[in-house]
Amino acid sequence: MGLRQVGRAATKHLRKTTVGACALFMLDNQLAKVRLAYGDLNTNSGMAHDGLKLEESLAYIDWVYGDYQDEAGVNKFYGRIAEIGPGDNCGVALRFVADGAEKVDLVDRFYSRRDDRHNSEVYRALIEREGLAAYAGKDREDQFGRIERHYGARASAEQFFADHGEYDFIVSRAVMEHVASPPLSIQRMKSALKPGGTMIHVVDLKDHGMFTAYDFHELKFLEIPEWIYPEMTRATGRPNREPLSTYRNLLPGCAVKITSLVGGERLEPIAYDAIPRIQRDAAIDYVRKHKAKLQPRFREEDERDLSVSGFIVTWTRPLNG
Repeated sequence: MGLRQVGRAATKHLRKTTVGACALFMLDNQLAKVRLAYGDLNTNSGMAHDGLKLEESLAYIDWVYGDYQDEAGVNKFYGRIAEIGPGDNCGVALRFVADGAEKVDLVDRFYSRRDDRHNSEVYRALIEREGLAAYAGKDREDQFGRIERHYGARASAEQFFADHGEYDFIVSRAVMEHVASPPLSIQRMKSALKPGGTMIHVVDLKDHGMFTAYDFHELKFLEIPEWIYPEMTRATGRPNREPLSTYRNLLPGCAVKITSLVGGERLEPIAYDAIPRIQRDAAIDYVRKHKAKLQPRFREEDERDLSVSGFIVTWTRPLNG
């Protein structure tokens, strides 16, 4: 067995223990800090279009756009829009522009690796299908005048919305669970919205394979002490563990739809009370089975909130607020 194989075997063994997994995540996080310090923003996260065919990419873009459209309750988007964490493709932004949006800011702390040739094919197809005459013959993001990319520390949700504002819509999909501070990000987004403006966040509260990929239970990452966990995650964008209650408390009057419960399969977006009782009870039983070992702040959470592993939150800034 070669040295590389030995290393892989040792890593696999360590990942199967709590202490070993935490140590490996802390090491990876320290290496990520060094890369960021040298300006290396590259990541394999956010590669939603990796390996997709043209038709599959177009269908994915339409699905994400349709989700935002449904939650916002609009036929067409307009004005100024910020999309947080668009990843490797700006197709959703093109749909916004086709609707009539005057400006779309794409906000990403990291740079998702991408296939430029595939993206060009997707953009040409979207421009033709949506009748974007102003972009005819163009197939690169730097040619799309009303779409602007932002990367790095200044494009973190916490910082960007302190520096930019007057948005009609702020949207994200599977991103808020990765930001360093959801509370600070949300507070700044609230201020960055115009009165009457709407924010929509699709949030995935699972551990993204940190422990579940090695047969630990779904709430295992909530057992890790508060003083250790940021040192495992902050520079890499791994999940921040901020529960549903944080969003509800910071966004009074928000609409919440559940997309998954712990221990269960994905749900079509649905109000919590509309979920069949048997599914809700099963998720709460799952929480109760593991709750005693969770960190104190999670033990204090309502069991119903802890049972939610995915949701969509929509909030509109009051006209007089």
